[in-house]
Amino acid sequence: VHSEPGLWVGRRLLEQGFRVGVDFEDWFSRDQLPSDRNAAVREALDVLERYMLSHAHCCLATTAAMATALADHAGVGRTPTVVRNCFPALDVDDGAKGPRDPVQPGATAFYWFSQTIGPGRGLEVLAAALPLLRGEWHLTLRGSIAGHRPWFERTFPAALRHRITCLDPVPNSELAMRTRSHQVGLALEVPYCPNKDLTASNKIHEYLRAGLAVIATRTRGQEEVMQASGGAGVLVEPGDSRALAAAMQRMLDVPAHLQACRAAASQAGRTVWDWSRQEPVLLAALARALA
Repeated sequence: VHSEPGLWVGRRLLEQGFRVGVDFEDWFSRDQLPSDRNAAVREALDVLERYMLSHAHCCLATTAAMATALADHAGVGRTPTVVRNCFPALDVDDGAKGPRDPVQPGATAFYWFSQTIGPGRGLEVLAAALPLLRGEWHLTLRGSIAGHRPWFERTFPAALRHRITCLDPVPNSELAMRTRSHQVGLALEVPYCPNKDLTASNKIHEYLRAGLAVIATRTRGQEEVMQASGGAGVLVEPGDSRALAAAMQRMLDVPAHLQACRAAASQAGRTVWDWSRQEPVLLAALARALA
């Protein structure tokens, strides 16, 4: 089971004698703002999570920080197995294959993607950082902007919008090659709840897979990823637009720094974060559950 309703179903299946595994990609009872879910819902999720942590035959989490926090909160001696949110490595010569995103020649290409372009995803801080930049740069945002166009126009300065391109989501099969069109990936998660602080999103692993230098906010989950990525980029404090602008400016001003980060990211994507290293961990956990 992998989602909030799955926790309820998983408990019923366990009570009926089935073997059940749980994958905590998110800590559901500690996700979103308190105003987004009432106390009764959060308590119900907390009870189900504790039950699954104690009784499921296989427990997975996406970071060591998440796994430790879940085990400590539930008061169980068992820590979930860490299986990272990463992908199969790309071949070095894959860069010419598949569709590419449009970029502006001569401009440093910054990139951010998610399912939705909208509020609460760190883009407000990015918008505040952009006017501080000097030199030639271009920003691509990928995601659905439907319903958030007025927010986008209020948030991103009109004078800079000619440097910003909003693109629609693409199939997973195209994402890696399109990501490779850019140079710097922005992972601007906002740790407004424990889950956002502890997990690591798909985007940071996709940037590393594609060989992009990474600028990431300092959440516990993202710090864990960056510490294992050998100089693939920099961490900035969440909400600090000046720190973000300074990190972006260095990518603009120091080509050697940008290239060193990209080389380290590419190396990490092919080694540390190659799915072939995670697959045996997952299969071993499943084998123990089925034994």
